[in-house]
Amino acid sequence: ITFTGDVGSIGGYAFQSCSSLNNVTFLGNLTSIGYCAFEYCYNLIEITFTGDVGSIGGYAFQSCISLNNLTFLGNLTSIEYSAFRYCRHLIEISFIGDVDLIRESAFQWCSRLNNVTFLGKLTSIEYFAFQNCDYLIEITFTGDVGSIYPCAFRNCSRLNNATFLRNLTYIGESA
Repeated sequence: ITFTGDVGSIGGYAFQSCSSLNNVTFLGNLTSIGYCAFEYCYNLIEITFTGDVGSIGGYAFQSCISLNNLTFLGNLTSIEYSAFRYCRHLIEISFIGDVDLIRESAFQWCSRLNNVTFLGKLTSIEYFAFQNCDYLIEITFTGDVGSIYPCAFRNCSRLNNATFLRNLTYIGESA
């Protein structure tokens, strides 16, 4: 699916369990994606957001087990609770614009994730956001970072390189 213009909102459960869906591209700005909107789209491989994104709702892409690439080219307001949880084949996430908020468990159990890049400003990553991302090796922050809450990267046992190129305000215990 390609959305060529701006999109107001995609309602909850709109494409849930859509097995034929393999690529989603938003070429314009997006206000919101509702709760569970693309959950269980087992053959979804790639998602690209080229414009600004408001809110990605809770569980919006949960268990999209074939998803391997996620790119945000514009600014992002929030990724809500468990939005991408159990996307077990997700390998790389790129945030090119500014990111305000990544909620609890947003990328929890993305077990093959190995690289996360934040090129813009990051305001906050909440508790357990990347918990149990077993293959996460590298995180790069090139802009200012506000808060990384405790346990944000809990059980990321292979994480061996976190690069902060600008200011970091707060990083919590056991982050």
